[in-house]
Amino acid sequence: MPKLRPLVLALCLLLLAAAQAPIGRAANLAAPAQKTHCIKKGETLNQIAFLYGVSVQAIAAANGIVNPNLIFAGQCLTIPAAGPGPAPTSAPGFPASGPCSAPNSPLLLASNFIFGTAPNVGAWLKPGFKVSGCSNVFEAQFSWRLKDAGANTIGNGHVTASCGTGCVGSFAFNVNYSIAQTQVGTVELFDEAASDGHEILLNSIPVVLQP
Repeated sequence: MPKLRPLVLALCLLLLAAAQAPIGRAANLAAPAQKTHCIKKGETLNQIAFLYGVSVQAIAAANGIVNPNLIFAGQCLTIPAAGPGPAPTSAPGFPASGPCSAPNSPLLLASNFIFGTAPNVGAWLKPGFKVSGCSNVFEAQFSWRLKDAGANTIGNGHVTASCGTGCVGSFAFNVNYSIAQTQVGTVELFDEAASDGHEILLNSIPVVLQP
């Protein structure tokens, strides 16, 4: 009988290993895979993080990036897995805060600025989304444009706020566009200098554009 004990023990160990093997394989199959993203001209690490639903810190750590502001077009990044669960199709993003809450401040009345309060930074948008905010610009007029992930302009126009030239006015308008797939984009609000037409008061809002 004592001679059978080692055989029984070995058999038990084999059965235990066989029972655990499928579980291990299933766990490996269920693990989310990493992705690779090659940076396009004009993209920022914040925009890439929004696109994949991961944090800037996670991407920086996965690629040994010390300065998140120092990335280059053509550089390919490893995007760490965002974890289980589907990617959101609509997210509010991060709310903006700023001068629109105190439009009658003497400081703002004496300043020139454009400030977009909507859409929020990182918001997931669809065609026809609303842009709003406040400004104090010459004759209350300024321009806007929408850029896709490749920094191409896919929409633009002009805006007239409710007041300008020494007073803070509000503005709101809708933006339509056409794209084939979800991607990071940028809403830009800006004015042009009267002296030579160069762009001033640029206000950029990174967002996620959906078809």
